[in-house]
Amino acid sequence: APEFQEAVASSTLVQADSKAPKHDASLVLDGDLTTGWEEHAGGQPSDPGIGESITLRADTEQYVSGVRIINGYTKSWMHYYWDTRPKKITITLSDGWSTTRTLADRGITKEYPVDGLPTYVAGEAAPQDPPEGLDVYRPLEERLTKDEVEDADFPLWQTIDFGSVHETTFVRITIDSVYEEGAKKNPSDPEDDWYDTTITEIRAY
Repeated sequence: APEFQEAVASSTLVQADSKAPKHDASLVLDGDLTTGWEEHAGGQPSDPGIGESITLRADTEQYVSGVRIINGYTKSWMHYYWDTRPKKITITLSDGWSTTRTLADRGITKEYPVDGLPTYVAGEAAPQDPPEGLDVYRPLEERLTKDEVEDADFPLWQTIDFGSVHETTFVRITIDSVYEEGAKKNPSDPEDDWYDTTITEIRAY
């Protein structure tokens, strides 16, 4: 399997509160559904991160035939649906090859139910209100092991196959458009828009 030692980004959300979650690019490699890279180009409806990018880098050329992505911020129902999620992305490699693809607005799939409450299928527009009785802040990952998350068949992964093997020192993902359905203002701070776009995990294969 290809090994990319680091991830860097064009911008990153930095919160003033030292106890707040970090959103560094490196978190797309940690196998934790409660962390991820969150860009911060503007954080407003007029600037939800279009053109921002995250890059996996290696010191030597790696053989890569595709990537798997867990889209959006899967820390909780609230974090997924109230933030924006990448829709169309462009993937670029160091050999000059690139491709533009569309990610599904997958969220919680039928195969990944939360306590028997209503779930949402791939491609469905994000709901404006949570299912009745759902704790919107509850981490979705607390019943999962890291091995379960790393399994390629885990239902939140989206696979983009390149169709051929490439030798590359980096894999760059650029946000071309976003899903905004459900994105809203911070309920505890009306001046704070949650239009920072997030990717939870990325793996090259």
